[in-house]
Amino acid sequence: MADVNERVSDAELAFSALDFAVVDAGVRLRPARNPGTCFWMALAPKVTLAVLLLASVGIAYLGPPPQRRVNLAVRSAVLSLGVGGYLAAVAALAAGAIVPGVLALALAGELVCTAGWLSRGDAPPSDDDSDDGGGGGGGRRPKPPPLDWDAFERAFRRYARDRERQRV
Repeated sequence: MADVNERVSDAELAFSALDFAVVDAGVRLRPARNPGTCFWMALAPKVTLAVLLLASVGIAYLGPPPQRRVNLAVRSAVLSLGVGGYLAAVAALAAGAIVPGVLALALAGELVCTAGWLSRGDAPPSDDDSDDGGGGGGGRRPKPPPLDWDAFERAFRRYARDRERQRV
């Protein structure tokens, strides 16, 4: 019987760092060492942010791409701002500033989705159409004609039949 009591006390020690309380369809986390602080967010903002993020990802990656590809520097800047927003959100949430942290998190997610969407645009036109004699390239080459498998098979069978065979 003493063994069961020891297990309960071990479990109590494991969960003594946080005190969970259900409040208004949200969960309140109170650190046991500092009961005055509270990390809490209601269900409605959580659902709103989740729907916003899912819609943004869906539009960015499944919706129509932009008309043309945006410069790499612009896409990199938007992506860097998004990553910076994630870092700012982590810092704000770690400091206990819930609303600024959540807003920074939502903005960072939107910026990353925007960078992904901008990268889906069509490639700029190539230099192949001009007759100025310059190099360049990078344009699309014409597709080779489809292979005539019947002709290939006839030629292979003719080769296999007519070749000289070496003795083993």
